[in-house]
Amino acid sequence: MKPKLLQPGDTIGLIAPSKSVGKEDRDNLDKGILFLENQGFQVRLSPNFWHGRDQSAGTIKQRVADIHTMFADPQVRAVYCVQGGCSANMLLPHLDYDLIKTHPKILLGFSDNTHLLLAIYRKTGLVTLYAPSLTYLAHKTEQSRAQMIELLRGSQVNYPRLTTTIRSGHAESILIGGNLFVINSLLSSGYSPDYTDAVLFIEEIDDAVCKSIEVQLHQLKKTGILEIISGLIIGHIETICDLDRILDKHLSSYHFPIVKVDFFGHNISDCWTIPIGTRALIDTEAKVFQLMEPAVLTD
Repeated sequence: MKPKLLQPGDTIGLIAPSKSVGKEDRDNLDKGILFLENQGFQVRLSPNFWHGRDQSAGTIKQRVADIHTMFADPQVRAVYCVQGGCSANMLLPHLDYDLIKTHPKILLGFSDNTHLLLAIYRKTGLVTLYAPSLTYLAHKTEQSRAQMIELLRGSQVNYPRLTTTIRSGHAESILIGGNLFVINSLLSSGYSPDYTDAVLFIEEIDDAVCKSIEVQLHQLKKTGILEIISGLIIGHIETICDLDRILDKHLSSYHFPIVKVDFFGHNISDCWTIPIGTRALIDTEAKVFQLMEPAVLTD
């Protein structure tokens, strides 16, 4: 199920389902809002947007209510998670997935909000977008910001030419992915999508021992996900470890196409948007990664 495309004058609802937006984030938030407004969109903050509680943007009840409010509001055409954090997983058991399915809209999020993107895709079939957080949008390249807007408007923009092939091949299937730590954390729950024949895309940042890339790849391998996918796109991996050695150790036995790219992930300026639930093609010989259909309804 695809959401409707955005048109000039449409309203984008902003939510903070994970980390609270602090004073240190305000300037970047304002710049992100200004960018959206300059694209011709209106912006609306959710009712509990500023209700910070500890490290989260309000109580579970408040954050869930904001998601429901934005999806139910007929004037809001897209919902944008402004930044990540570490508590979006708490919301999943409390979401009204029937409400979201009844009012399908564009949903954009990044990092910890992979929880919402994957769970909503799993429960409703709604295509969601792995996109740069709004509070970091001002620091992204002009071309990556433009690519996100083009996706929202229904265009099929090709991604940068593939340069690093780990395993050659060709795959065309549904894109599913996001932050690797979150993907792993959801696998034993009822919120994880079916990865059979999917083109999996992953990115990660080593900001704690429990999230080390080697541990996460080992976990992914142990679950059997790598036995059923048809292709793998590895985005930016921020680590002090020998990444080439780690990737070879954990991925050398697989025969589907595997490519390494640097146009999505944490702490990079050229961060492109990737839809979850849309058909895409990897062709290592042609050095192409492209969408085979729009991420939104264009009719």
